[in-house]
Amino acid sequence: MANSIPLPSVLGFLIFGPMMDVKNVWILQSFFPKEFVTRLLITTAVLSFIAAMVYDTFLYNAL
Repeated sequence: MANSIPLPSVLGFLIFGPMMDVKNVWILQSFFPKEFVTRLLITTAVLSFIAAMVYDTFLYNAL
């Protein structure tokens, strides 16, 4: 299975997954406004995508 999933996808999952799991979002919503949690979700998704693309473009293909 390790050969069927590209490494940049795994990297994106490892960055985004712990930040936005269900329990963490639930706790964040109980302490912060909904707009903040939404912005955090979008920012984390965009930065995870950028990190995976940078890794894929500059590091993964160089190996």
